[in-house]
Amino acid sequence: MTVTFDGVGDDIPNSELLKAEKEMLGFYVSEHPLAAIEGAMKTQIEVEIPQLADGPDGAIKTVGGILSRMTRKFTKKGDIWYAGVLEDLKANVEVTFWPNTVNETSPELLCDDAIVIIKGRVELRDEAVKLMAMKVSKPNITGAAEVLRIKLPAESLTQKRIDDLKAVLSSHPGSSPVHLHLSGGRQGDTVLKLGGGFTVELRNGLYGELQSILGAGALLDGGKEPAPAVRSTWRS
Repeated sequence: MTVTFDGVGDDIPNSELLKAEKEMLGFYVSEHPLAAIEGAMKTQIEVEIPQLADGPDGAIKTVGGILSRMTRKFTKKGDIWYAGVLEDLKANVEVTFWPNTVNETSPELLCDDAIVIIKGRVELRDEAVKLMAMKVSKPNITGAAEVLRIKLPAESLTQKRIDDLKAVLSSHPGSSPVHLHLSGGRQGDTVLKLGGGFTVELRNGLYGELQSILGAGALLDGGKEPAPAVRSTWRS
């Protein structure tokens, strides 16, 4: 996604746009940086951040997200450690990176806007949840680019068709995101990027079921068709 301002020749990359939104407003407007790789991230974590509160205290859990408010600090011995916040699509948690972890981690993974997988020890104190990072790694998102793209006329998206589509997608869970291209709507062509409850495994059974309820022409090939400018998100 790129955005062009009138009178300015350069496009603003999506990553820079999202970073500016976060800095200026404190939250993301266009889309969350994790939205496009949500399916891939889920295959590499044990729990989502809200589940850390289930404990028990001292449990070792693996979570993923994007870092913010990273602050470098020093121990009395002069060793570097960090405090920061890890955010996923549902919540955030304070994270401490002690010197041993810092020394074993690439600096590019210990900065604001870094998308990471963290294995750490859960601390539950006075109803507050914190995570002591033990291992920080870069997520494997190579499979995140493989998207299931479905194209339909906007007027054909009846409630029954939505229910049928949800039923089929839910029966083929996996890591590939689903984009629903709607043509002929009031705002022109629109892409609905379905939430994590509808990430799927791409296989012949899924294709066959989709074709039976939507028709053979509804499946786009490999995402080669350019995406329209107007986008929104559909969740379960």
